[in-house]
Amino acid sequence: MDTNNNEIDHPRHYTQCKVNGAPLECIDVIEALSLPHHVACAFKYLWRYRDKGGLKDLRKAAWYILRYCDKEEARRATPKVEPIPAQGGESEMD
Repeated sequence: MDTNNNEIDHPRHYTQCKVNGAPLECIDVIEALSLPHHVACAFKYLWRYRDKGGLKDLRKAAWYILRYCDKEEARRATPKVEPIPAQGGESEMD
């Protein structure tokens, strides 16, 4: 694979942000923040919407955020089942 291919490895719509003159890529921020998958996808669409997909990318970001919210609400509504601790090997018949 050609790692010098900017359209694949460093597309303009992901490298438009500069910090001290050096490009800051979307993937670097996502990895540095350890974002969950759905949030990372939304972040990616928000990052690039002006330079690539416009309103379509904003709608995609919203879709990922809403889906993540639904999953988080369901996860929080599900009670955690705690294991019953062992009784130290004694039985009730002893």
